[in-house]
Amino acid sequence: MLTFLLAAGATLVAPPQEPTHGFAATQPSPGHFFLKSRFQRDTWNAPKADGGAFSLTQTAVAGLTPTLSLGAEFGWQQRDASLGGGEGLRDPQLWLAWRFLQLDHDVVDTTRASLLAGAELPVGADSLGRDETAPFVGVALTDIRGRRGLGASALWQFHNESQPYPLMPGDLEADHLRLNGSWLWRVAPAAFSAHHGSAHYFQLEALCDYETNGDTEFRLAPGWLIESPIWAFEFSLELPIADDLEERPARSTSFIAGVRVLL
Repeated sequence: MLTFLLAAGATLVAPPQEPTHGFAATQPSPGHFFLKSRFQRDTWNAPKADGGAFSLTQTAVAGLTPTLSLGAEFGWQQRDASLGGGEGLRDPQLWLAWRFLQLDHDVVDTTRASLLAGAELPVGADSLGRDETAPFVGVALTDIRGRRGLGASALWQFHNESQPYPLMPGDLEADHLRLNGSWLWRVAPAAFSAHHGSAHYFQLEALCDYETNGDTEFRLAPGWLIESPIWAFEFSLELPIADDLEERPARSTSFIAGVRVLL
């Protein structure tokens, strides 16, 4: 499975100015596919949870109609023994996204909003998944004006069962709300030409997780995005800012590197 994921990542950009975390209100055209591979290293530094986990996540989004897309995401994870060990597939996710708003201000500038609905399916490894189907609903907003891009998303997921070794937001049996906000600035070029190549963006994201058991976590994620019309590379560093956790250990830093392709 690891070999398959690595091969997929090598062949796998995104719609314009899509941030690393959370959902965006962008989608591929009908008959086209958006593929994204992400490599992530998470670390913990707690009395009974001192170690790290390495994850490979693959996302695929297919354009069905001008306003409707189908998405799927699956990931492989390996945890240190100090974090309960475990290696294998995490429970995959499937969702539909409907873009109900699109206001194109010119060739580049646009305002878009989408509704999402899907579920996490209980087919992952026993040590990393749940024996339940966990539905979720959400909304995403994307606004691009000149060199600046703004994004916001909110996702609510329902849970009745905890994972065997809960480490991440949403791993517990409590329902989970994730709020994401993003700001992207095109560093170069200052203006697009008729035959522009790649563009460089600085991105800053705010990630807030709330679970109905009272656990909360707030993190900032500065990053860099290099994007062309059909491919992109992304890098992001998650930094802990504040948390109030009783049921799972607090994460330290997380590093993410990814590649995207639009087919």
